[in-house]
Parts: sequence; structure tokens; C-alpha cells
Amino acid sequence: MRTPTLDPDLDGFRSVWARALREAAGEPLVVHCCGHGEIARGGASLRPAVRGSERGALLWATTIDVDELPKAVQNGPVGPVLFLPDVCGGGQALAVRFAQRPSGHRRKA
Repeated sequence: MRTPTLDPDLDGFRSVWARALREAAGEPLVVHCCGHGEIARGGASLRPAVRGSERGALLWATTIDVDELPKAVQNGPVGPVLFLPDVCGGGQALAVRFAQRPSGHRRKA
């Protein structure tokens, strides 16, 4: 079990995410994002906030791109991944995720 990363900025989150993918190396990985989140693109994209995030015009440049996380998992060395978006709007984003599930041949789990 790793020590939780608390209140990272965007670069800090990216660094921790890359390290988690490397260190998981075929093993299951649990990713729990807890805090604030914004729904963007008419409800189609969840953007968890990090330290320094801004709403409005800079939302896309200053928040986590949740759409990129599954892509990194599909193309990376990790085993099954459980994402727990414990943020505002997380339930709405999960509904979108179920509608966009990868086909059986593309799934790692």
C-alpha cells in the first residue's frame, strides 16, 4: 500500500500517476480521487480539481483529464484498475463511462 498523495498540483498528479503505472507492472491498481470536480463538455467529461485548478476558461488547462487515465491503462503495463472518482459530479461521469465501455477485446479486466 502506498502513502496517499495529498493535494498535488497538476504536474504532481501527473508524476504520481506515471509512477503508479510503472510500479503496478501487471498488478491491480486502485485510483481514488477525492475532492472537488467539475463536469465539462455538457456532462461528458469529469475534471477533478488539483491544487491551483481554475474554473472557467482555464478549466481544461488546470484540471485532471479523466478521459486520459483509461487510455494510459489500456496502453500501459498495469493489470486491472479500479477508478474511484469521489468528487462532485463523479456519479454523472460514471454513467458516461459505462456508456463508453471498451469492447471485450480491448478490456484488461
